[in-house]
Amino acid sequence: MPLPSQVRTDLAMTGFSLAYANDDYIADKMFPLQQSVLWNTKDAGKYFEYPKDSLRVEADGPLGTRSPAPEVNYALSTTDFSLHRYALKELVTQDEVDNADEPVDPEEDATQFLTDHLLVGREYRAASIGFSATYVTTGATLTGTDQWSDETSAPLTIIETARDSLAANANAFIMGAQVWQYLRQHPDIVSRYQYTAGGGITREQFAGLLDIDPAKLLIGTARRNTADEGQTASLSYIWGKHAVLARIEDSPRPRTMTAFATLARGESRQVREWPSNDPEGTWKLVQDRYLQKVIATDCAYLFTNAVA
Repeated sequence: MPLPSQVRTDLAMTGFSLAYANDDYIADKMFPLQQSVLWNTKDAGKYFEYPKDSLRVEADGPLGTRSPAPEVNYALSTTDFSLHRYALKELVTQDEVDNADEPVDPEEDATQFLTDHLLVGREYRAASIGFSATYVTTGATLTGTDQWSDETSAPLTIIETARDSLAANANAFIMGAQVWQYLRQHPDIVSRYQYTAGGGITREQFAGLLDIDPAKLLIGTARRNTADEGQTASLSYIWGKHAVLARIEDSPRPRTMTAFATLARGESRQVREWPSNDPEGTWKLVQDRYLQKVIATDCAYLFTNAVA
């Protein structure tokens, strides 16, 4: 094991890892990062939850000239949380560095390789939480002719009905790529643009039908390799055949309603390194500390098995 004095944060590679992005990943858009100075040194804490009492119409008047104003009260509740640590490491040998031809950079390649592994895991966990009825408790499982893969179904009607059941106005729609494959060609949707579009609608057009910002129409196209290491790759979609209608704040802050958030402290991802003597080289470790969490279950509606 390395001595504590030998382990250091590689600032250059940390910056590279934080800047690395794969357009296929939507986890951090569905679960926006929520940081707090109160959590910068701790992996556990609590956040406050405000009640919905302010949404109730109170007997606030009209009041007489000398009538006292009625008193209203609210009580805060708290939810505990603990961040989880995720990490992977790889040894970059000195021989690999010495014998690398440009543009190969063994240390940068190792950092990107480890980062990509962590991001795939982050994506998989986001889908496992955001598309699970265990965590998103408001929703419905679609079957038969209600599934959007059936041309006689009415996806827009189903989505608008779901919108009415939420505690806040929905501003985001998240779905797996397999769901989008059907929705963009669905007769009920294409007919709305029959004189302006041919062969299917665009993301912007579908977002317009839902009255949301196109940037909040998230389609999970990422795949993961389900084969064991060393075996022939077997790729499958991470986000499956489900969808969610939700209220999501890009920068969650106090007194706002949001369905999902990623809790973290500071810059959650770090690249650490320490020397290896036998074989000679440098260990590279990439690690994250965060928690993807459903904050307000009544701000999201889950469509399980949206397509067959």
